[in-house]
Amino acid sequence: MLGAVDVVSLGYRTDVALRVLGGSEIADHVDHIVVRTAANPGFWWGNFMLLAAPPPGETASWLSKFAAKFPGRESRGVRHRRHRRLRP
Repeated sequence: MLGAVDVVSLGYRTDVALRVLGGSEIADHVDHIVVRTAANPGFWWGNFMLLAAPPPGETASWLSKFAAKFPGRESRGVRHRRHRRLRP
């Protein structure tokens, strides 16, 4: 467990641990984790939200949260959004 979000997947735990070692900022927000690599905002696997268990039909809400967590990314030419789910 990293914090409030229980990351049981060894793959996701490894991804987050590698980002920490690489200098990324990790923030646990109870229902999701934000991984931010400020030095490289275009890094797909270094800037993402790891969602605990999002309820179906809340895609628009999560897209809004992503935009709030990664402000100004489109003005820097970063157009992708990376969300991962711990459980379906």
